Amino acid sequence: ATDMIHITSDLGVTYHIINTSGQTVKQGDLQNGSTVDISHLSSGTYIVDILVHNNKHIIQKLIKK
Repeated sequence: ATDMIHITSDLGVTYHIINTSGQTVKQGDLQNGSTVDISHLSSGTYIVDILVHNNKHIIQKLIKK
């Protein structure tokens, strides 16, 4: 990804973008999915932890170019 990531969900979600040091660098709440601006993040590898409001975690690796 370069500037935006898309999180799609029929339910509301909470997301955390975590760097390789374990620090949360961006977080927020989304309703019915949305686009998240990551243009301010440095290039590198991140973890996106998405908590769906039914208490299910979805974890994805994000490579920011």
